[in-house]
Amino acid sequence: MRILIAEDEKSLNRIIAKQLKASGYSVDCCFNGEEAYDHASVKAADVKFLKAELDRDDMIVHYDVEFVVGDFEYKYEINAKSGKVIASDKEYND
Repeated sequence: MRILIAEDEKSLNRIIAKQLKASGYSVDCCFNGEEAYDHASVKAADVKFLKAELDRDDMIVHYDVEFVVGDFEYKYEINAKSGKVIASDKEYND
């Protein structure tokens, strides 16, 4: 699985990437929301909103957000306190 990290604090971005790589994931890093849109090659106007819900894992409160652009479904986990993207995924939506 390939994961996109969008985190503007570079040291935190490196820490998250290192942990995910150690767990066997392929990782791409971005440092702000615009880079994340560019990485996904999407425009805000093309996004179809699917779902956003508040969740808690390992005592971290976060939003699970899912949306579709064209034939792809995107999934993001966003820290509810800081607004930072914890993890993301892109899948072909057949």
